[in-house]
Amino acid sequence: MRLAAVSLLVLSSLAAPVGGMADTAGLALRSSLVLNAPGATLPPQLQALEQKMQKLHVNSERYTVTSRGVITVVNEANGQPVGREKSVSLNANISGEVSIFPPQAEVIDASTGKPIQIQIGSTQYTYSREIARRHPRRAWVRRQGANGSALPGYSTPLEVFASPGDASVGGEGSYAQLFNLLTTAVGSVAVLGPVSVDGQATTEFTTEVEPLRLIRGLTVEDVRNLEKHPVVTKLKLFLSEAGFPLRVTLSQSAQHAHFTETTDITAVEVPLALSPPPPGETISVAEARKLEGP
Repeated sequence: MRLAAVSLLVLSSLAAPVGGMADTAGLALRSSLVLNAPGATLPPQLQALEQKMQKLHVNSERYTVTSRGVITVVNEANGQPVGREKSVSLNANISGEVSIFPPQAEVIDASTGKPIQIQIGSTQYTYSREIARRHPRRAWVRRQGANGSALPGYSTPLEVFASPGDASVGGEGSYAQLFNLLTTAVGSVAVLGPVSVDGQATTEFTTEVEPLRLIRGLTVEDVRNLEKHPVVTKLKLFLSEAGFPLRVTLSQSAQHAHFTETTDITAVEVPLALSPPPPGETISVAEARKLEGP
């Protein structure tokens, strides 16, 4: 559930009316060119905190992610809207904890307080609500060989901004992808001053960014599609004096979709002792398909 990355790709594909534009995100991930970042000048205060951020190496974190989104579904025929518009809400509240060594992570649905994903080493367990309705005692789907990329921030919560196809433009440390994201800032970066986040002093920065520029290999055709159907992404960043990004908010808007996601780091370097679901409650992917039925 890499929510920011997923919502960004959804926005890019929904920027045009339904059925109007090809899957730009899919094209981008399969193409072979890289867009040049706009290279906005960052204020000295942000540059100084970035230097501190790049020196941070965090092994474990606890975090929360709050997502709010709406998609307007519009069907078209011959370039004209057909039927009534339909708005679909995409809201989620999760919390989680993760460590790199040993590799383990857990995602909790904030509405129920129960885990929905657990990762222990290379084994990932995902709770299936669909299966639980029919087989409540065997609702955990077990996947072997997982690398953690399906969990928010397996290496750090803020890596939700990244995808395996992202290019690196000099980011280092635990928050390398956040640094890379800032290199795509366009226009000015505003310094909004001191703000308290969860009782800790931070400095708030805000700017517009272009995350799709970090996707490796955008073709000329991809660029034209993105320019024709733009996705506007605004970033709010709250950095502590030590360079920790205690809060990051991404707001993304396209013609038919709008998303806002806020990630808070609530603790770092916390001991984790996660356990997998009981063996009797887990099933393989193949068994899950049989239980789901037709």
